[in-house]
Amino acid sequence: MNDALRVGVAGLGLMGAVHVRALAKVGGAELVAVADPKEERRAGRAFVPGNLSALAGDERLFDAGRVTAYEDAAAMIEREALDLVVICTPTDSHVEMATAALARGANVLLEKPVATKSAEVSRLMEAEASSGRRVIPAMCMRFWPGWAWLRERVAAGEWGGLCSLKLARLGSRPEWSGAFYEDVSRTGGAIFDLHVHDVDFVVWLLGCPREVISVGTRDHVTTMYRYGQASLQVVAEGGWLASAGRGFRMRFVAEFEEATAEFDLTREPGVVVMREGAQRGVEAGTQTAYEAQMKRALECVAAWKRGEAAPEHPTLREALEVTRVVEAEVRSLASGRAERC
Repeated sequence: MNDALRVGVAGLGLMGAVHVRALAKVGGAELVAVADPKEERRAGRAFVPGNLSALAGDERLFDAGRVTAYEDAAAMIEREALDLVVICTPTDSHVEMATAALARGANVLLEKPVATKSAEVSRLMEAEASSGRRVIPAMCMRFWPGWAWLRERVAAGEWGGLCSLKLARLGSRPEWSGAFYEDVSRTGGAIFDLHVHDVDFVVWLLGCPREVISVGTRDHVTTMYRYGQASLQVVAEGGWLASAGRGFRMRFVAEFEEATAEFDLTREPGVVVMREGAQRGVEAGTQTAYEAQMKRALECVAAWKRGEAAPEHPTLREALEVTRVVEAEVRSLASGRAERC
């Protein structure tokens, strides 16, 4: 493992566990340090909330005898020589922690959202520019089987132009970290914590919309995205449902001039295409989005260490654009009118 990239993970809650598993699966890097305030997590015991029991496993996340564990993430960043710091801590700690990692010479894979204010994203961009290192926002929908496939279909134009795209991302409010998720000043509400995935996908697919019009609340929003083409319908609904215990649902319906493609997280295969009166399933890949995302992040870090150009990856500039779109949605909720992005 002497030539392997050195990785540290800050925060071993749900997403921290997901990233540690992905790192072990893809290989090419060594987990050398972790940080979490809870002793059982520092010992390698995976955190899995009850309503996501499908992710549970009896295995330890890592060998505690070979990984240095810190109670404080700042201490890990200060003391360890790391090629990549994976930050999975609460949203309101992201910018400060990522800035510290950059200053110590590490690249960063930063859980979403980068921040709930575009000014904070801009501040992190300044730190990135002066550090010579990079921050990769963890916008996992770009790697989700079926979603990257949809972007390829739109770009190819093989079924004619895209006429309509409808996205839905709904589930009960997370049962873990209740104090955090109930504090909108920290989370930004579901519009930033959950719906941001679909905003990122819309912007990645079609570019920044001219304006948005939103109805609902920060915790359950439906937004229409307006582009220069008046006939193009783009709508996304996202939020935390009022009733507890509701399963998570993620879906898209993309209507082209000559075909319709649908994705449903609860269905196998996840993607189906209806064209010329026939329906067929689509094999969209077997690697999980988190494994593909980690593999891409490690490829980028390795390329940067060699002084080479990195493969395509989410950037802070793109995260800034997405944050500004979500801010426009928040303004539209308050004004009841369409708002410019």
